[in-house]
Amino acid sequence: MKEIMIRRVVDKEGRVTIPKSMRTQLGIQELDEVAMVYEQESIVMRKYDSPFDGKEEKTCFITGSISNDHWHFSGDIVLSKEGAIWLLDEIQSYWIKVGI
Repeated sequence: MKEIMIRRVVDKEGRVTIPKSMRTQLGIQELDEVAMVYEQESIVMRKYDSPFDGKEEKTCFITGSISNDHWHFSGDIVLSKEGAIWLLDEIQSYWIKVGI
């Protein structure tokens, strides 16, 4: 995959405009949802697939991995097994830091 770099300014509300050429390549249209994943000091953005569609693949909120075997939680949270383990480790680490 060819890496394309386009610079954009973040506005005071934290918004960034996705260039039309990139939206076209990804099939992102007005009112579509996108998923953002923090990954190794970067933000990875993908077109979001609804977790409510029967056998459709879902994107893990933590790892960004895509599968139809991920777990769906309330609040539209989708986690892979690896993502759930990572999140649990993070929560337990936080509890240790604050003395819970």
